[in-house]
Amino acid sequence: MHICSSLYLRNNNITDQGICKLIAKGIQCENFQKIALFNNKLTDACTQHFSLLLKTKQNFFALRLGNNNITAEGAKQLAEGLKVNHSLKYLGLWGNKIGDAGAEAMARALEHSQSLIWFSLVGNGVGNAGACALANIVKNSSSLEELWLTENCISRTGVECLIQALEHNTHMKSIWLRNNDLSSAEEEEMTHQSQKQQSYLPSSVHTATELHILPSMGKPHRAGPSYRHIKQPISAREPSARPMALQPLTAGRCISDRRSSLP
Repeated sequence: MHICSSLYLRNNNITDQGICKLIAKGIQCENFQKIALFNNKLTDACTQHFSLLLKTKQNFFALRLGNNNITAEGAKQLAEGLKVNHSLKYLGLWGNKIGDAGAEAMARALEHSQSLIWFSLVGNGVGNAGACALANIVKNSSSLEELWLTENCISRTGVECLIQALEHNTHMKSIWLRNNDLSSAEEEEMTHQSQKQQSYLPSSVHTATELHILPSMGKPHRAGPSYRHIKQPISAREPSARPMALQPLTAGRCISDRRSSLP
């Protein structure tokens, strides 16, 4: 473990007790930079250890805890570490139960981030309050390029907050909002509104942002495609090799079953 730089243990039934020991060892490892523990049995009880890791290691850059059982309380614990960490680039928490309160806590911690590139809260019961809080990251972060909010409970108000935040952003590449609480008519309208807004921006600040709102013909990966880049060595100048976009949201309901496994 003393020479370990990455820890990938998905689908391993790892519990909070087990992660406590792993994190303690990881903190002692100088080059420990990446953790992927999705599809395990982690709860809020483990988040204090991840928070300590984030506070301690300023060269740590990828944390993925998708498809576990982390709630708003756990998100608040993580936020304490995120406030003082200045190196994290990739944060994946898809398929948990973070909700609006958790999203708001994390948004406050990350609002002025100069390192975070990719953030996924897919399938977390996030509504308008959480979306509007996350819009502050879009507005103020100098690094964020891709935000995943697919399969949540966001309606028109939340989407409008995100669209307005893009007026202040010159580098955002994608916001994913499919399968939220918009009617088909609202999906079309919001997509048009985003496109129209960007067309009016001065060329000096025009972004290539794509707002993904309309339904997809295929079934997207719940973590978002860019999560796969974390499996490979990542340099500070290589956030993603593929084009990113803000595409349309699907009409919908708030999905209640968010336990599905990743391929």
